[in-house]
Amino acid sequence: MHSIAISAGEASGDLNGACLAMELKKLRPDLHIWGAGGTKMRDAGVETVVDTAGGGTISISETLKAAPRIAAAYFGLRGPLINNPPDIFVPIDYGAFNTRLAQVARKQGIPVVYYFPPSSWRKRPSNAGKLAAFEAG
Repeated sequence: MHSIAISAGEASGDLNGACLAMELKKLRPDLHIWGAGGTKMRDAGVETVVDTAGGGTISISETLKAAPRIAAAYFGLRGPLINNPPDIFVPIDYGAFNTRLAQVARKQGIPVVYYFPPSSWRKRPSNAGKLAAFEAG
């Protein structure tokens, strides 16, 4: 069975991940889709090994308060990426979290397709090269 891992860390990523999962399931009903997401992705049939509902942060102080939860989510998805590698890894936005997971996936030989890359590539054009390296094949 083919599998795809999707990682979304906040509400808009969860919505986009759900839409992507529904369309992929139309094309391949036998596809196993799993990863990190919230209620919308779960409702779309994604096996969420990590629940990221309410995971988005805006300020530095919010991020610091959420750091233990974010670290647990990171390691909660990192392990399955390594131990049960999908055919492809699809991170959605959530830059600090997903770019690190994309690096792990690439090191494991898992193809990465960044769906809605983090906005940091626009703010710092030098980051675009880093994102492209994750998807290099």
